[in-house]
Amino acid sequence: MGVKTSFMKNRPNPRPDVKKNRRRLAILGIIIGILLMLTAMVSLNGIFSPSGDTGEKTVVAAMNKAWGKTPAAGDDGLWDGPVIYHRPLEKPIHLILIEKSKQKLDLYRFDGRYHLVKSYFCATGEKRGKKRAEKDEKTPEGIYFNDRTFRDRKVTVFGDRAFGLNYPDFFDNLEGNRGSGIFIHGSNKKVAPYSSNGCLVLNNKDIADLDRRVDFKQTAVIIGQELPYRFGAVKKDLSELVPFLKQAALPEKYAGKPSQNRGLTIVGFKDRVVATHFVQIDDTERVLGTSRLYLAGPGPTLLVLVKREWSEKREKIVVAKAAASSGISTKAAKVAPKSKNKRLVSTVESWRKAWQGKRLNAYVAHYHPSFKNKGRNLSAWKAYKGKLNSRNRKISVRISNLRIQVRNPKAKAFFRQYYRSDTFRSSSYKILEFRKSDGNWKIFRENSYPRKPAGWPS
Repeated sequence: MGVKTSFMKNRPNPRPDVKKNRRRLAILGIIIGILLMLTAMVSLNGIFSPSGDTGEKTVVAAMNKAWGKTPAAGDDGLWDGPVIYHRPLEKPIHLILIEKSKQKLDLYRFDGRYHLVKSYFCATGEKRGKKRAEKDEKTPEGIYFNDRTFRDRKVTVFGDRAFGLNYPDFFDNLEGNRGSGIFIHGSNKKVAPYSSNGCLVLNNKDIADLDRRVDFKQTAVIIGQELPYRFGAVKKDLSELVPFLKQAALPEKYAGKPSQNRGLTIVGFKDRVVATHFVQIDDTERVLGTSRLYLAGPGPTLLVLVKREWSEKREKIVVAKAAASSGISTKAAKVAPKSKNKRLVSTVESWRKAWQGKRLNAYVAHYHPSFKNKGRNLSAWKAYKGKLNSRNRKISVRISNLRIQVRNPKAKAFFRQYYRSDTFRSSSYKILEFRKSDGNWKIFRENSYPRKPAGWPS
């Protein structure tokens, strides 16, 4: 980071014996790595083979199938693309790729295929190479995630926002890489190539645009000197490993508790692989958990689970009785009769029922002829939704806290949406924008947000 004092307090930092510490840490890292690998392989045997006698063969066979028995020389098997596995495809993800040799940040969207959303100029550390020590003015390389965010009303040397990365992560600790305070941030000065103390620096306009497009908490950041991904189709078959990863994702205290898979994504960079699993556990409270599994690749045909990181937030389970047997919660239904916009409230409920009932023609009839969503026109939207309907036997759609705004010739519906199908479950904030067609309100735009967006009505 250019100057750390804006976001971090200064602390005494006596100069350590760097070489001696690195030797000690390297030796300790090797010992820990070996022990964790042995422990993980024992766990794998037990999970894949209840009897335990054929577990190792089963695991090796699964790994071989996933990674390929005879990889090409110099091909670690990860350069087809950063995403090794992602489900459900109905819920696309974003990826931030930073290539130091090009001083560039690329934002991708992945829905089974890679879509380049936008590229930004991005300055990295003044010194070339991979970060190894505190204040070496180098930028780290690996797979990282946002672990803290700072926002400021005034523009400083860091712009008005900074997104901290979890450097050093588990892999860095094993390698003895040191340092801290690595952020993606803006700047109140002109950003020049290779001009930071190790952070990733964009101009203020670009960092604001990137912040608007992605949820940093949900987005993997991959940093490398070069990223020669081919961005092709995912070729590896991880189907035999997915049950193990889902089981390994849960802390022991939740073993046996009813849980719902909300998404699993595995990304890779060189010999580093990270699986992120989003899961919902219905205990005395609803637990929304995020599990990160760190998988090391000691060989071209082997992956070893070496660490799990778990974070969670809890929600009280509130069971609301349905209003008039509809999907609109009691709280929302109390608002609806008082509204002067009963026609729009009725339209939203009709749209919800058609969607939930998989009545495709009735559902599409609620949309404006000029409707567009993520590059899809109405015809492509119908085909997309029809494909999703064919994958699921049952769909449940519930909405709550419905609010209507009418500002002719437009209208908007704001609500919380709870979606559930055979393969996917989510909750989001949704805004439907309506315009009239042949005298009737039709959905002109439709947008979902993981958190409440600015301008949400109270």
